Amino acid sequence: MPANEPKPTGEIILYRSEDGNTCIECRFANENIWLSQAIMAELFQTTVPNINLHIKNILAEGELAEGATIKDYLIVRQEGGRQVQRPLKYYNLEMILADKLAEGEYDHFQARRLAAETGADAKAFDEAVKKLPGRKPYKKA
Repeated sequence: MPANEPKPTGEIILYRSEDGNTCIECRFANENIWLSQAIMAELFQTTVPNINLHIKNILAEGELAEGATIKDYLIVRQEGGRQVQRPLKYYNLEMILADKLAEGEYDHFQARRLAAETGADAKAFDEAVKKLPGRKPYKKA
């Protein structure tokens, strides 16, 4: 990394589902969890187009603001014989939970556990989820 570029902030946390079938890398930065659409699709065992559709609807309906829930990270990857940096959108925990709510499958216990393991404010997210319009009550732990 050139000396004039800022060093990446945050850390990577591995999350494994209780059944052990899913293991994902979560970015943890600014006291929040950040996932890409591909990682959300793996976590929720669905497709990237399905995740993308839910996110577009959440933003279009004004449930969440794009600027507050989406962040571009520069990802370094190999293309041919060279390394290139490409921006990749990551979504914070509020968007991740809203996406899961859009599918009607929000699991209160799993979301709180993931937030607690990373130090995110689980109670604040629970309160935000309760206030989302038109949502069914989530499963109690």
